[in-house]
Amino acid sequence: METPTTSSPRGEIAPTVVLVGDIFIKILEYAEHLDFLLSVRDEKVATLLQIYRNFGWWVIGLAAIVWLLYEIRRRKTDASARGSIGGLVASVALVSLLLGCVITVRATGSLPNIIMTYGGTSDPLKQTQTCTADIDTSRLTGFADDYRLVLLCGIMDASIDYLDDTRIAVSAPFHISTNSNGPGIMGIVAPLGKLAEVAKTAGSPPPGLTAPPGQSFSVTFQMWHAIAIIPNDVQSSSINKASDVKQLGGRIITEGVNGSPMQIPMPTSSQPAPKLTQN
Repeated sequence: METPTTSSPRGEIAPTVVLVGDIFIKILEYAEHLDFLLSVRDEKVATLLQIYRNFGWWVIGLAAIVWLLYEIRRRKTDASARGSIGGLVASVALVSLLLGCVITVRATGSLPNIIMTYGGTSDPLKQTQTCTADIDTSRLTGFADDYRLVLLCGIMDASIDYLDDTRIAVSAPFHISTNSNGPGIMGIVAPLGKLAEVAKTAGSPPPGLTAPPGQSFSVTFQMWHAIAIIPNDVQSSSINKASDVKQLGGRIITEGVNGSPMQIPMPTSSQPAPKLTQN
């Protein structure tokens, strides 16, 4: 049994370190929680940190409060009672470990690749064009309660920042669904919306030039795909350009963009540019 000495720290110091450190880390994690959880590369580590974010932090905080009250009561009973150096070391080590995880993830993490497949479809008969993507939602379980998924698509145009381009397609918002037995794959389809304006700016085929039977003139371009999460109370109709996602409290969660070829029929004198439904 360890004998208290005057060189031992006060018993209240160790639980206070844990309590203050736990609250500080929670505040820091909350301020960065979108980037923090998405940046964890290993899924098992992400799960453990998700447990801490959901309820682990208050379990640690509650234990620290109980410990602190015990030390205060013990000191009232025996004014000469001192704390344990080992307890103080363990407290500092726990807080350092949690803080180190946050700093390391923030410094070295990268956004996960959650787009499994992507592309564009065009139906000349129905005159409908869409962009599509299959999403791995296994890394997004921490956002299922507060956010929904949307698919964004646009033209890859080096003359304008894709975040500020209003020629985009935006899908309807989808609730984040996961599969407890493995990766949850969601397929999302978005009508082209304002992205169809690409056909309008392409002009019309030369007068007198006729397309072969069963075919039509079309404009071909590369289309980028991006996945975003938006708060539950935000509608996709509020997104007029990709940069609006952040302003609405959401986050584009794919790193960079993915390109795929897309064709849109060119307007002719007898056929106006396709009018597609916009979310």
